[in-house]
Amino acid sequence: MKKILLSALIVGIAATASAQTRTVAKTGTPDFATVTAALAFFNPDPDALTPNVIQITDSAVYDEIITINVPVTIEGTGSSRPTLTPQLNAGNDGIVISVTTPTGVLNDVTLRNLIILPSIAARPTDDAIRSDGGNLNLLIENVLLTQNNGANLPVTTNGLSAASLTGATLFGDDGIFTGATAAPAGPGCVTTLRNVVVSHFQGGISGATATLANDGYVGSTTSGTASALHIEDGCVFSFNNRLGIQANAAQDVIINAPTTRVLVLGNLGFAGIWFAGAQTGTRSINGCNVVNNTGTNNAGASWAIEDQNRGTIPFTLSNAILAGNTGEGLVIGTTGTGDVTLSNVTIANNGAEAIEYVTASTGGVVTATDSIFAGNGSAAATQILLNNTTFGFTLNNCAVVTAGPQALTAPGTGGTGTITLNSVINADPMFAEISNFGSASFFDVQNSAYATAGTGSTPLKGAADFTPASEAGIWSMYN
Repeated sequence: MKKILLSALIVGIAATASAQTRTVAKTGTPDFATVTAALAFFNPDPDALTPNVIQITDSAVYDEIITINVPVTIEGTGSSRPTLTPQLNAGNDGIVISVTTPTGVLNDVTLRNLIILPSIAARPTDDAIRSDGGNLNLLIENVLLTQNNGANLPVTTNGLSAASLTGATLFGDDGIFTGATAAPAGPGCVTTLRNVVVSHFQGGISGATATLANDGYVGSTTSGTASALHIEDGCVFSFNNRLGIQANAAQDVIINAPTTRVLVLGNLGFAGIWFAGAQTGTRSINGCNVVNNTGTNNAGASWAIEDQNRGTIPFTLSNAILAGNTGEGLVIGTTGTGDVTLSNVTIANNGAEAIEYVTASTGGVVTATDSIFAGNGSAAATQILLNNTTFGFTLNNCAVVTAGPQALTAPGTGGTGTITLNSVINADPMFAEISNFGSASFFDVQNSAYATAGTGSTPLKGAADFTPASEAGIWSMYN
């Protein structure tokens, strides 16, 4: 009898677990033909203790009003990703995530293996994805968010080059906007992005709703006291009207991409990454290239990263290349007393200062180690390291390049504040490649003078590789 009861119990548990997964497809015998119908099945939640999963098993286009109001995973499971073309929703957005219960906890919502474009039938005039409130744990993984070319195909598949928007249907504003309102209440909005491309959000390029404030990602300041943004390997934020990433004060912001660096590319506004608001959470970047941001919509000036209002918490930047931007590389200012620490960073070939520590800053020490600071060789007055404060700015085992085609203006430093140089060299790094960000040799150092210039007599390579010119020459003969 006990064996029979146990078997019945196992069957019952298996049935409950399987009941929490529903399939969607346009052909065959799925559970539902639309994402909306599958979402409705889970509201109310059949079993709050078992995760809700919607599997889209084909690569069809799903043109619907999509509102997510229960914890759920929506994922493509076929060999090609399905396309969601969300129609105009509440607040003029596309996909709206508003999980109201239970409050006081982080409810899990996952979007995985999807392409998200605006509906041609009913174009959202605001954000592609918007989340409400502070009780959400949002994971977006292997998702492409971009504009509709007019035939329910993306204008770009990888975000790595500028695409034409002629004839395209456009979202009206940002790619992802999280924690947009104070309700539903909870501990915060935690967003994790992994292998996500957010590209060409230029929704205000024409017409009565014209705006230039289209960003790839925006974090709201009202998203809760425990809010966080985690950006991981393989993410791209490119060719958006204003910023690639705008992170606000309430968020812990951690970019950590040790395997495939985050790329912030070709955005048209005043910065690639903007830390806005007085900082109350962690700001840390490890593994990110911020390159070729144009400032087209900002009088042609775009700095790579602006760490604006720092608060009292340190900002760390490591394993990053800030290059080819039309303005400064790194701007540190205005208010705030948090220290800034750089390690294994290359800042080179930008239109203005490699680093600018602005006059209005109220405190904080800047320390750089094993990093390379170079210019664009123009000998312009702005091609310097600029410390306009009275606070410490120290470089240890770094290069301040004053020779060669990427030279800063000698002596490479300027402003009213002191810059202390410890074991700093000025030689030309002989960078292997400075224009092709996709090249494996992008900003590789080739000058043998750098072979023992790093900490502990290790190679000084910044954020790229060290390949002496002699070895590079031999390699090229066999390649």
